[in-house]
Amino acid sequence: MTLRALPPAEFEALIAKPEFAPREGQNERWNAETFPRAAFLACVDTSDLTADEWSAFVDGSLSQGERESLFLAAISINARWPSGAVPNV
Repeated sequence: MTLRALPPAEFEALIAKPEFAPREGQNERWNAETFPRAAFLACVDTSDLTADEWSAFVDGSLSQGERESLFLAAISINARWPSGAVPNV
């Protein structure tokens, strides 16, 4: 499977959708229950499977840990967080 980062403006627009707003009383940037799957579906290559087919595959074939790793990968390529592996010079 191929994950492609969204353009920054598209990723920010995805985060801004009301259905992904942080939950009340939670310390989170986005809804941790709904946003990770949406981020994955927004950046997975759909040339082989549709978004609905990917969602069914994720739910029917992957363990919870595998799903979490996949969703985290999708968020990580889009969030462009600084890496401690790259030295500052």
